[in-house]
Order: sequence, then C-alpha cells, then structure tokens
Amino acid sequence: MKRQFLVLLAATLLCVGVTSLRLMAVAPKPSLEPMAGADAASADHSVDTSSWKTYRNEKQGFELKYPETWIVNVGSGTTEIVVISKPHREGELNR
Repeated sequence: MKRQFLVLLAATLLCVGVTSLRLMAVAPKPSLEPMAGADAASADHSVDTSSWKTYRNEKQGFELKYPETWIVNVGSGTTEIVVISKPHREGELNR
C-alpha cells in the first residue's frame, strides 16, 4: 500500500513538473521595451519638476526627485526601506 502511494505521488509530481515547464515555455516573455506611444504621451503631459526635492541614498547609490509636498519615510533595521508618498488627506483613499 505504501509503495503504491509513493509511486502515485512520484507520478503526480512528475506530471506537475512537466506541465509547469511546458507552461513556462509558452508563456509570453515580459518586454523591457517601452510601450508604443509612451514617449509621445509623456511629452504631451510634461511636468515641471524644478521645485521638486531630491532624495539621495549614498549607501545604495541612487537618487530620485519627488514633489515638495510629499514625504519621505526611511525605515530602520536590517533591511532599508524607503517610502516616498503623497500625504494622506482626510476622506481620501489610501493608494
């Protein structure tokens, strides 16, 4: 009885593995290319960032600009997490 169970379990795992590999082979690969028209859309809606603040992370070697009314929260601990977000307003959905 135990041997039959192990054979059935091995066959099931083999089928799941083969099916997973076949699905991965036919799944569409994500593209790193920008979406068509993305440059045109951003050009139409340019944003003045001259008054934005800059967050710099020397340890990780990056910087980014964010609106002056937004807030930066830097977590502490073994993993450094940085959250830059728009302040939450009363009655507004938190996104």
